[in-house]
Amino acid sequence: METENHLIVVTNYEEDTPYFDEIEQIPRLRVSVFRREEKVPIQGAQPLNKYALYGAIKGVEIVDDDISFSSTPFRIKQSHGLIFSTEKENLYISTTGIFSEMLIPKISSIPLDSIITVAQVEEDWSDETPAAVKRKIESV
Repeated sequence: METENHLIVVTNYEEDTPYFDEIEQIPRLRVSVFRREEKVPIQGAQPLNKYALYGAIKGVEIVDDDISFSSTPFRIKQSHGLIFSTEKENLYISTTGIFSEMLIPKISSIPLDSIITVAQVEEDWSDETPAAVKRKIESV
């Protein structure tokens, strides 16, 4: 996303993460801010897509999930979305699943219509063991 003075780059790359009794590569949502004159490093095979919001950004929120499992003390925290708010609309950037690196951007005036749901996160984890998700949406 481009602002007057900055480029905001949202990525979701795999990184080694404790996973039950092993280490697994799990996608992690990251936000990087660059000055407009800086060269933006592109990671991975996909080129960056640019999304412009018209109007001043009023706020940024992050959608964090704390995931626990009934049969084990293992817990994992994953961020599943970002919300950039302006006077007119929001830019939602959502993951598409717990093990997917894909991000879906959507501009909408409808609150929270584009972030992966808690039910979907729980369903995605249910292949391993039943999961419970506590979602927190926090202004940053």
